[in-house]
Amino acid sequence: MLLSIEKNLQASSIIFYVQGILDFSTVNEFLKSFNELENTEHLILDLSQLEFIDSTGVGAIIELFYLSQENDWNINLQGINEVTYDIFDTIGLFKILEAVQGEVV
Repeated sequence: MLLSIEKNLQASSIIFYVQGILDFSTVNEFLKSFNELENTEHLILDLSQLEFIDSTGVGAIIELFYLSQENDWNINLQGINEVTYDIFDTIGLFKILEAVQGEVV
């Protein structure tokens, strides 16, 4: 298993539990998970079980931020391990999220 995504719907919120590897070989599967969301106001991306992410995976998360704007979702990231946090911080992912939805994670 390279990537597994489990969804948990709670009222108008949905939590996506991302497990495994988010890279060039799994990014399409990751993005497909968000194609059919309806009646969702708040999306939580739980990355606590993310084992590895490369630049393609980071790009997919940025794409998800912009997709959220088009669909009027609010996104929060949770469960980010120290290595992933450092990657996101170094490339400015948190600043992008802030710019896109006007708030910090």
